[in-house]
Amino acid sequence: MQKKLSRTHHLQNPSHHCTSPPSIFVIPPRSLMTVFPAKTLLPETPISSPSPVQDYRTLISTDPRRTHIRCLNNKKSQQININVRRLGGAYGAKISRSCQIATACAVAAHTLNKPVRIVMKLETNMESLGKRNDVATDYEVGVDDDGKIQYLKADFYENNGSSMNEPLVESSIEHLHSCYDSSTWSVMGKGVRTDLPSMTYCRAPGSTEGIGFIENVMEHIAKVVNKDPIEVRLKNMPEETNPIAEMINDIKKSSNYEERKKYIENFNKLNRWKKRGMTLVPMTYPFPFWGNFSAIVSIYAKDGSVSVAHGGIECGQGINTKVAQVSAHVLGIPLEMVSIKPSNTLTAPNGMVTGGSIASEACCYAAMMCCRELLKRMEPYKKDPKEQTWAQLVQASREDVRIVAMNLYPVSSPQNDAEFPLPLQRSCDVVF
Repeated sequence: MQKKLSRTHHLQNPSHHCTSPPSIFVIPPRSLMTVFPAKTLLPETPISSPSPVQDYRTLISTDPRRTHIRCLNNKKSQQININVRRLGGAYGAKISRSCQIATACAVAAHTLNKPVRIVMKLETNMESLGKRNDVATDYEVGVDDDGKIQYLKADFYENNGSSMNEPLVESSIEHLHSCYDSSTWSVMGKGVRTDLPSMTYCRAPGSTEGIGFIENVMEHIAKVVNKDPIEVRLKNMPEETNPIAEMINDIKKSSNYEERKKYIENFNKLNRWKKRGMTLVPMTYPFPFWGNFSAIVSIYAKDGSVSVAHGGIECGQGINTKVAQVSAHVLGIPLEMVSIKPSNTLTAPNGMVTGGSIASEACCYAAMMCCRELLKRMEPYKKDPKEQTWAQLVQASREDVRIVAMNLYPVSSPQNDAEFPLPLQRSCDVVF
């Protein structure tokens, strides 16, 4: 060990600036309440209150994972329909914080027995729904002359605010290791309760905090040992089974990294006030599949058109388009014959949050399995494609075949389907 470095890295907490404001619309028939929330988790909107004493009152109970809201006396989950067509951007806050608005709107609709709509102003949203967890990390790191870490000690303090609604320490520590060899690291994560408002999930919760810290450490080391930061990063990656190093070399060649680096260095020497910079930042992002994502595919006998409903939420990532494309491809029909219905708690009663970059693939898998099952059922009625159209096949099988199918992607699903492989588990970003 040649050098020892220490510093405190602080990641402050920005406010939520949602692309579209949280909104809710509730239709209140006494026997069946219909709720249209702007949120990414279907089941976690107003559900039942188990005690008759809690008349029209909202109970917000917290557990280590998320906020659960229960409201409306004598209303069970089966008496509440939740429908979500799409969101104008999610960014974490619409996982659970929409529950507060949905509950208030549902209470008003239930009490007045009239439809009620609430659209929260951006200013109110930023004041009431909490901010991103801010993080302070005290670290000490010993390195050799090449910048390779000999040891790393870090205390990772994450501010959760007044309640531990959505703690991120475990996730942040998991992402902190990223693509580096962490065998000599010792990191202690600590969730801190303070007198500030409860913090809220924000875009890429956990990964931003963890990766932001370790990349700051790499930049710190590079400056002290006077090396190119990408050289320091490569030195601290595992020597075996490391595809990132090869990816970095490919990116450096395709982007003319060395030539551009020399140009920037010369430019900065010749310009006192105006400076330029360039960086190449690698990272790994795990893709654990959790929860279940369902899909239901219905074929209409009259014209052979297809409707699909799934358990994910469209929030700008294109999940509806992907599910429609997969369904059309498997069934062998034009894309325009497939329509996507709004996500709802009838077809996805126990769905999981749309997040973690997994919902699109999981819902596509569920839709694919539905389509395969439908084709299997209609196989006995299939003739030569030159003599039989898709609509004719549907007509021929409608009397004896149930042309609706439902499936889901559970955690226990086989993850090596050759026709539907899981997404690449490693990524490398280059920023200029």
